[in-house]
Amino acid sequence: EYFLSGNALVPAARRRQDMVDFVLLHHRDEGPALLTPDNRRVFLYDRVLHDASYDEQALGSPIIASDWAVYLKDDRLIYVGEDCANTNSPFFLSVVSREADDPVERREQHGFDGAEFRFHDVARLVGGKCVAAIELPDHDLLTVRTGQTGEMGPLWEGKHRFEW
Repeated sequence: EYFLSGNALVPAARRRQDMVDFVLLHHRDEGPALLTPDNRRVFLYDRVLHDASYDEQALGSPIIASDWAVYLKDDRLIYVGEDCANTNSPFFLSVVSREADDPVERREQHGFDGAEFRFHDVARLVGGKCVAAIELPDHDLLTVRTGQTGEMGPLWEGKHRFEW
């Protein structure tokens, strides 16, 4: 009675994702891979088409190139790690709005004034690479600063200033 009846669901962190036909995600990623456009909470994707949307040609040039390449795509930051380094260390993200009168409370309301996240909470393997996607606030941005922290301080960090 269900669309996935008879199919196995596996966690995103499993290494054999090349054997999986479908991907379930909590964020909507428009494009040809989306199989459930009318859903509101969980979205089903064709795994092969979805993975192809995260290759270098589809993403373009990174806005930050460091231990992780960080791309901007459709109001999301896409973190791509070739060797999946330091996935247990927390990432940080700070954004500043282009609007000079954008109050700190608004940034805090969106959770982006010094936000921290764990890779395993937002990531998956795509074609042997680790990929994480973070939704950005829906207003014009001036700068994005992101990186990763370890026990002894920053492991890497980068900043991008948007040109207007």
